[in-house]
Amino acid sequence: MNSSRWNILLFHLADVPFGVVVAQIMAITYPVEADAGVEVIQLPERLAFQDRKVTYLAPRIVWVKERDVGVMIDNPERIVSIDPAEIQFLADYTRSRRFPQAYFGVMLTPEGEPVLLLDLQGISVTETETETLDLLV
Repeated sequence: MNSSRWNILLFHLADVPFGVVVAQIMAITYPVEADAGVEVIQLPERLAFQDRKVTYLAPRIVWVKERDVGVMIDNPERIVSIDPAEIQFLADYTRSRRFPQAYFGVMLTPEGEPVLLLDLQGISVTETETETLDLLV
């Protein structure tokens, strides 16, 4: 495989398609007990899913490389390989105002579905709620 391509893990949460760069993932596990002493970020709370019911059908924790934190996702679907040139990166002024470190771009799957790309490292340091996800609806 060409090393200039990025592998993206795809999943849906509240009917919104997301992707994360596999290179940012240390491991994927089943959920851990709440008292295990590790931080697990809940995307609905971090990304401010307003008026959307989030039901986890097959919850998994994506563990962020070089951090002691995990991010709860639902039903990892598949990994696609894309050229970074296929990503529509978000403008710096947009990212800095409403969703500072959680999102970094949008891509299309081979089937043409738009996918919102999340920055796992950014999500793990973002302390404030981010913009609602109405931009994909």
